Amino acid sequence: MQIPRSFGRRVGSLLCLVALHVSGCCAFSASRPDVGKYFNRRTAESALLGFVYSIEVGEWEYAFASLDSESQRLAVSPTRLLLAAHLEEDPDFKVSVRDVLTGSIRFRSVPDSAGPGVQRIELNYTDTPAVEDPIFLISFTAILIREGTEWRVDGFGTLGSNWPELFQAEGLQ
Repeated sequence: MQIPRSFGRRVGSLLCLVALHVSGCCAFSASRPDVGKYFNRRTAESALLGFVYSIEVGEWEYAFASLDSESQRLAVSPTRLLLAAHLEEDPDFKVSVRDVLTGSIRFRSVPDSAGPGVQRIELNYTDTPAVEDPIFLISFTAILIREGTEWRVDGFGTLGSNWPELFQAEGLQ
């Protein structure tokens, strides 16, 4: 039985990401900004901005805590969220989930009520953010749910029906 090259690349990428995450936690933990100091979860938009910013700067614990309780149950841990965000790609454009989330926040709509305790925010990803009239490659809706007094990102509603498979497909369970 021959092991496909793509498997070797995935394993190598996974090991590099884990090593970078571990070294980043040790070396840069003191220099990272406190996401909770600048973002709160009292509004849907602030919760989404804090979630995306925490993914961008590598604050995986804050990103994980920003998910709704069902999404946290499916994701299991901040480390699995990190791995899924880096390893999973949009199948058409080969862009990581992390890059789509962090690249689309600039082109977002105002929150729109989708019922009691639920808000939607439209997000648009482009690979040419400097262009005056960018062509949007990926458009999706972020779903935010009110849990108690705070807004949380609905991972299943935002990332679609394949949300649980993000963790199983890469052997992250």
